[in-house]
Amino acid sequence: MTNNERSICIIANGEKPELSVLMKALSGVGMVIAADGGSDHCRKLGIFPDVIIGDLDSTSAGISEIFPNSEIIHLEDQETSDIEKAIEYALTFKPVRLNIISAMGKRTDHMLANILVFYYLNRSGKLKDVDIHIYDNSGEMRFLSPGSHIICNKKGRTVSFFSFGTISYLTIQGFRYNLEKHESKGYFSGLSNVYESDECVIEFSGSRLICYECYEAEGEMDE
Repeated sequence: MTNNERSICIIANGEKPELSVLMKALSGVGMVIAADGGSDHCRKLGIFPDVIIGDLDSTSAGISEIFPNSEIIHLEDQETSDIEKAIEYALTFKPVRLNIISAMGKRTDHMLANILVFYYLNRSGKLKDVDIHIYDNSGEMRFLSPGSHIICNKKGRTVSFFSFGTISYLTIQGFRYNLEKHESKGYFSGLSNVYESDECVIEFSGSRLICYECYEAEGEMDE
């Protein structure tokens, strides 16, 4: 990867991405990594990953013949999931952005494990210099660090906020449901809010805040 292509896309083994989602995740990336069974999505979608990594228990037979130009990294370690192996490998390239697709859907236990991995890696600081975006077929998940955030040009979009830890002084302005210095012990769940301003503000301290934005503006899915 060149210095101006330090964005990496990781394709996992969850729900198959729709074409529009795939295009979002692949836009501007300099490397594609398939996490084990994610290589099967690549095969079906005509994507040629640069790297296939994992314990390889979910890859198709003859994977090296299917992708002769891909680097195949077999890691038998059962203490980490395939998505975690892919992220740790990606971080060795010091990316500025990680786009992750197909990490949701299919088995709920796998989806929950992936969310916990994303949350832990953010909380641990391993991703503090990386902009991480997780795409599924309905929306996009990001992790906001404590502090102040200004979000622009999302008016009409549905958004939800979550945290597995304590959130303090949570202020959200420019939304349908605003908060002022809200305190939440243990966890926070703010489901189905709506951006109602061209410039919205989120401020808080404490734990990381998960932000999940739906692609469609409110009402578009019913049209």
